[in-house]
Formats: sequence, C-alpha cells, structure tokens
Amino acid sequence: WVEPNCELLRFGMPRTDVLLRDKDNRSLKERVRNALGIDNDSYFVLYAPTFRTGESVDSYLSDFTQVQEVMANKHGKTTIAVRLHPNLRESNSAINWVHKSRLIDASSYADVYELVIAADCLITDYSSLAYDFALISKPVFLYVSDIERYISERGVYDIIYEQPFRLNRDINMLMEDISQTTAEEYAARLARFYDKYPTYNDGNASARSVDWLESRGLRPR
Repeated sequence: WVEPNCELLRFGMPRTDVLLRDKDNRSLKERVRNALGIDNDSYFVLYAPTFRTGESVDSYLSDFTQVQEVMANKHGKTTIAVRLHPNLRESNSAINWVHKSRLIDASSYADVYELVIAADCLITDYSSLAYDFALISKPVFLYVSDIERYISERGVYDIIYEQPFRLNRDINMLMEDISQTTAEEYAARLARFYDKYPTYNDGNASARSVDWLESRGLRPR
C-alpha cells in the first residue's frame, strides 16, 4: 500500500508521545482510577479485546475468576476493567457480555491513552494497544483462543509470531503465562524485540513531524 519511491519518515508515532512523557503521572493515574471507581492501591488490569467479524464475543474471556486469583497471588488486591472496541460499544451482545462478566466497564472513558497510563497490566488479543503498553514496559498478556479463525477472516501481520508476547490459545496457557512471567524475563523479551525492530518512539515524534511539515512550507491553520 506504500507508493513506489515513497519517503519513509522514521519519526515514531506522535500518539505515543503522551505515554513516554507522562507515564508516571500520579495525578492522572489517580484521576482515572477515581473516575472508574478503582482504589489507588489496587493492581489495575485492563482487558481490551478487539472486535470480531459479526460482532461476536464468543472468543472473549468469559470467566475472570482464575485471572483474578492469579493476579491477586502475584500483586495483591486486583481490579479488572474492560474496554470494548469502539465498533462494539453499541452492540447488544457485547454490552450483555460486559454485564455478565461483572467487570468495571471502561469502554466509554474518553481517552484510551489515559487508561494505558493508569493501568498496571493489559490482557488483549490482536489489539495494537499491546505495543502501547510495551513502550512503557508494562506487562502484556494475550488470549487468542480463535487465532486460526481470526487470521482466516481478518488477517494479521507476520510479526505476530515474533512479538514479545506469548500467544495463549486457552485459559490454562494464559494462567501459566501470567503466573510465570517475571519482570526481568519480560524486560529481556522486550529488549530483544526492540533490538530487531526499533520503535523510534521517544516522546518527541510530534515535534519531529511538525518540524518536517514546516520545513516544506506547511503550517497549521
């Protein structure tokens, strides 16, 4: 989809600047947690699955009891919140699933990057949020019980097999991943990945992008 002879700008992604500049913003974390009703001393797990063809939620986690127990064993008091993909926020099946899961619903929270800063950990599947969490070295766990079907229906980039997150195809694999992953081992996985695939994200992507635009006579209106 890239035009021949297209200039590739290795500036990083401007949207991630707020993460890299503000990842330890305590006042923001407290504000987000207060808005969601999450105690400041609770380990905050964000579950953010992406949407499926036909608005199906069949492949989502359905029983969070084990997740709660494993996380609590590692981190103490744990709170899990869910954020639905924007395509599903009006879906009856998704809304009913959230209600049955008895999770805090963070789907309507305005700024997803504030959630990234406030949360301690992410569980997702094929969402790009995984890389946003990884940029600030927060743990990411994947639950991909429908990976073959998802690839057949929607497709994925081949990098999915090289990313620094394990492809947990069932709940037992997910529980093992959560319980056995240490901060040191996870950091080593991230380092290997970014050695091979530099991110160019350092909190200054927006400034570089604006400088490039202005150097070509383009100015904001």
